[in-house]
Amino acid sequence: MGERRVTMKLKSPNHLFQTWLTEWRNEARGTNSSLASSYDEALHSLEMYPLPLKSGKDCKILIGFTAEICSKIDRMLEKNQSKDKHLDIKKTDELLYHLQNLGQADTNQEKSAVEDVLQNKKRRKTITSSKSEEIIQSTQKTKPKSASRKIAKHASCSKLPSVQEEDFVLSPGGFDIILYVDTNEVEGKNTLDPLLQELNNFCVSYEVKSLKIGDYIWICRDKVSKKELVLPYIIERKRLDDFSSSIKDGRYYEQKFRLKKSGIKNIYYLIEDYNKKNHIGLPLPTLRQAAINTAIQDGFFIKETKNWKHTAKFLTQFTTVISNTFKDKTIYRASKRNLEDSPTNSDLISLMSFNEFNQSSMKNKAITVSDLFTKMLIQINGMSVDKATAIVEHFPTPALLQKAFEQCSPTEGKHLIANICYNKLQKKIGPTLGKIVYQLFTSDPFL
Repeated sequence: MGERRVTMKLKSPNHLFQTWLTEWRNEARGTNSSLASSYDEALHSLEMYPLPLKSGKDCKILIGFTAEICSKIDRMLEKNQSKDKHLDIKKTDELLYHLQNLGQADTNQEKSAVEDVLQNKKRRKTITSSKSEEIIQSTQKTKPKSASRKIAKHASCSKLPSVQEEDFVLSPGGFDIILYVDTNEVEGKNTLDPLLQELNNFCVSYEVKSLKIGDYIWICRDKVSKKELVLPYIIERKRLDDFSSSIKDGRYYEQKFRLKKSGIKNIYYLIEDYNKKNHIGLPLPTLRQAAINTAIQDGFFIKETKNWKHTAKFLTQFTTVISNTFKDKTIYRASKRNLEDSPTNSDLISLMSFNEFNQSSMKNKAITVSDLFTKMLIQINGMSVDKATAIVEHFPTPALLQKAFEQCSPTEGKHLIANICYNKLQKKIGPTLGKIVYQLFTSDPFL
């Protein structure tokens, strides 16, 4: 199943270590060694960890990683030191994860490594027509029937009451990929922002735009019609001191909620000046824990940069990878509610328009009771946006949830929320949060 495959790729930032552990576990099982269970425990722990690890020593923070396993990983790294470090990263989803460690080596070496990986990708068929009708007809000839059916199905059911736009298709090679930088990220009008100057030095194609959510996004713009579609990547940039302030004043939780509602699948939380220790407002361990929670509970990708130059370098490499990934694809407009969750190696991708993305993300637009209820729930400690959204899908208003609790016995009520599944892995919310929500809605102050 395609959707499942994408999820696994995006959750494997330590692919090489996982491969080694799997091999060692299988060898141990073959010899009935007691080490098999140790490798199993370490492998499970590593699969749950969302951030890249550089060495066996780094793995000591995870459950199941004994001193022997950590040393074995370090020995394997030393043995492979002379080999190409990028050898195990063959697909774009894994390559995007590899960007977490970019910025440590020379820029030319990084660019060469990216290009080497991308040269191994399959060449895709191109469609030369610039008109939507001709593109669709050509697509029907060159793509599988399922692809043309996707476009036809979307055209027949795509209705968005707030943003009405006609459907269109971007043909391979018929569009430019541009980085959009939010106006709030630019220091002043009279002088060029140093980060933008650095992007100029790296020859990055960018424009400064007013973004209603996020600080950086990438768009596909048709070379003829100039119509724009938003690629499925968004970055929220925070200096370490601003990250601290946003947690203290509550912006952190609201921004996570709005990013989740944006319709962009891959959300990056970029924390700048990460090694800074002075005048940051909150203790560094607290901020690190908040970053880890954002990755584990909310499914965001965390990127740490040393300074604005490192950030510019990361944006440059990210832009290069995205451009090479999508330039040869057929891309069609879909409404936010009808976006297909296609793997990035698919030849046919659905994206929402930039207008719909920006309008639907406006902060001061009319808020629904369900959105307000979701915001209320995420204030509970341990409640992620995904968990809150799943609860609201079952009980769209606080009144409906309270009524459901009233019809349950105390034991049933504590398990009512606990058994609700959330995210693509269909995990259960669990008894701890289930009990907290039940007590909140049945306590005297609430009633």
